[in-house]
Amino acid sequence: EKNGKWIEINANPHRLDLDWRTCLEIRDRGILFIINPDAHNTKGIADNRYGINVARKAGLTKEHVANTRSLKEFVSLLKK
Repeated sequence: EKNGKWIEINANPHRLDLDWRTCLEIRDRGILFIINPDAHNTKGIADNRYGINVARKAGLTKEHVANTRSLKEFVSLLKK
């Protein structure tokens, strides 16, 4: 958090390289996440559900995930 970095949860089912247990450790350090479907076409956007499942299993809430915020809040986070 102090470095202003976010951690990506890549929701592509062929990736899913961030395990929910690792998310717990990262969450406890106060680092924000961003869920990315890694979509290369419009059908790929539906893959977001896999990233959401990882986030839920790790107990992440909207406060932990940057791209669950309103546009105004998201822009504010970008400026930090």
